[in-house]
Amino acid sequence: MPTFNFYVAAPILNLLFFTNTMEARFLALLLKYLTDSISPQDKNELFILMQKPESAKTLERFIDQKLQDGSYTDEVDERLRELSFSRIEAAIQEVKLSIPMHRVHFLRRGFLKYAATAVAVIILCGGAFLWFNKSIQQPSQTPVVNSVKAKPQEEILPGGEKAVLTLSDGKRISLGNVSEVLDDSGVEIRKTDGELIYSRTDIVAFNTMTTPRGGEFRLTLPDGSKVWLNAASSITYPTAFTGGKRRIKITGELYLEVTKNAAKPFLVETRTSTISVIGTKLNINDYEDESDMRTTLIEGSVKIGSATLKPGEAYSRGRIDANPDINQAIAWKNGVFNFHKMQLSTALRQLARWYDIKVLYENEVPNFLIFGEIGRDLNLSQVLEILSDMNVRYKMDGRVLTILS
Repeated sequence: MPTFNFYVAAPILNLLFFTNTMEARFLALLLKYLTDSISPQDKNELFILMQKPESAKTLERFIDQKLQDGSYTDEVDERLRELSFSRIEAAIQEVKLSIPMHRVHFLRRGFLKYAATAVAVIILCGGAFLWFNKSIQQPSQTPVVNSVKAKPQEEILPGGEKAVLTLSDGKRISLGNVSEVLDDSGVEIRKTDGELIYSRTDIVAFNTMTTPRGGEFRLTLPDGSKVWLNAASSITYPTAFTGGKRRIKITGELYLEVTKNAAKPFLVETRTSTISVIGTKLNINDYEDESDMRTTLIEGSVKIGSATLKPGEAYSRGRIDANPDINQAIAWKNGVFNFHKMQLSTALRQLARWYDIKVLYENEVPNFLIFGEIGRDLNLSQVLEILSDMNVRYKMDGRVLTILS
């Protein structure tokens, strides 16, 4: 590979841009990486430093300065291109043409100030292609391509607004094609922009909304509380909350914004427990194929058994987690998969629900972490490209994804 010169010596750069030892070390390793003079041991360390949130700001300040002093050249840009994987060329062009990037989202949108900055960030900061722990441990390993498909594979699209509403008389209505106002025992139900809204009434009838694998939907309950349903989830609720309590029953994963009413507690029944809510924002993950129910509190207060959660805490396996990853817990609601420090098998379960596929393993379930975020608007083939770039070998047959040894 050709080399290039940043026109400023590394020691001077340390003084210009970095205020602590970690930042200085990050810059030194970055320069070695860009000039193709980095050792395997130093590359390990660089990839680890890339996972730190402060590295994004460090890289932004560095490239901004290079743009201002004129030392960011076409040769630099070319070098960055050569360091990338095969998919990065399209991403570079999308940035330069000012086309919004919907494929892979690893940083806040405001970060992409310049096309050149965007290219460097995509390639270098945080691992724009889901850096695996396995890759960190073996950075010089030759990438393994995915298995050749025996026959053309039909494109599998991402999930979308799909749900089934079961009325009090047992009638099932697919909400994907509903445009008119529905009625259940005199209760008016309207669908607007992928959301079901109930009119206020004293008529009590029980409805159930169910999302299939590959579906999601939103719901406004009679008390004004808002509910987001992830794929393969359900909620059973009354058309009016009468009496002293508001009670619903759920399965799967839901995000709730509960209308505050201290005189009428909001109770959420899951497969294993009851969550008492006064007025709050929370995420509940209660899929059967996950190890345990996990409740993450964003605002307000909830009680689960004898445990009371404060904002920014989560509850799982009978214990309170004081430092959960809130962004990861609610990423699905915001249209992304957040796989930061996540087991590959856990990520694959999320993909299986969203793309309505079955995941099998040729041998044992792999035990390593992945990093990064990708949009839930990708086709499955695009997601598999990313996994393939990261040495995940697979075979796709219809809607069955087999992870190979």
